[in-house]
Amino acid sequence: MAWSIWLICIGLLFFITRDNAILQKQQNVNRYIHAYFNDNEEVMMELEGIDLMFSDENLKPMPIKDYREYMTERKKEAKDKTKAGKRK
Repeated sequence: MAWSIWLICIGLLFFITRDNAILQKQQNVNRYIHAYFNDNEEVMMELEGIDLMFSDENLKPMPIKDYREYMTERKKEAKDKTKAGKRK
């Protein structure tokens, strides 16, 4: 019985360690993507929208259609602000 419990604990330890390594790798990939596209305002706006959508575990991610509409409005607002800034 003790041997079985010990094996289960070791298995869980390896599973958690592997899962943590995958999570760290994905976080590093995300950091590089953010750094690479830092100078592209439109892509950064998209990345920030995705980060916002998945930042709260209690919120259910919005459907893609709604997300696209939301991002289209944000991009339109950003372009309007840019145009208004250039006119001044």
